[in-house]
Amino acid sequence: MTRKTYGQTIIDHRAQNLTLDDDVIEYRKSMESSVMEGIQTTVKNAVNHPLYKNKDFYVVLLFKVERIGQAPRTLSFARLSCPTPVYKQSVWKYHCAGGSLEFLWSIPDAILYHHIIKNAPKYLEDKETVDLAKYVLLMESGELLQWIKKQNGEHKTDAVIKLNQEPTCLMN
Repeated sequence: MTRKTYGQTIIDHRAQNLTLDDDVIEYRKSMESSVMEGIQTTVKNAVNHPLYKNKDFYVVLLFKVERIGQAPRTLSFARLSCPTPVYKQSVWKYHCAGGSLEFLWSIPDAILYHHIIKNAPKYLEDKETVDLAKYVLLMESGELLQWIKKQNGEHKTDAVIKLNQEPTCLMN
């Protein structure tokens, strides 16, 4: 399957005369299938890779915005350790024993993240946003990071790396 160029996508979009609301809904629907295809491809490649063979691993999905044209893009990759939660990130865990993929969390961009924190009751009442609000509140409280440390087998309560306070070079 060949992907459309950015210019072709703009021409097709303008030809449809969609409103902003239609545009967001249609974009989300069209994006969901390609995102899931990307995740499944990442899983398939990782399962066959020697580094991940017969091991549980994590699949990370990052949402990026291209500098040219501001086109949204997703990147998915596998890793052995559970990642630290950051903005514009979703994470799944692949269980090699059953060959299943478990969704763990999703963190939105910084603007929506802070809007959810300031308006938490509103987001917690809406059935479409309640899960996202829970992930944001767990990240904000630090509970999500604590859970991740346990997943990664970290025993220290503080993950901060302390730098040597001695000067590295002497000036005369």
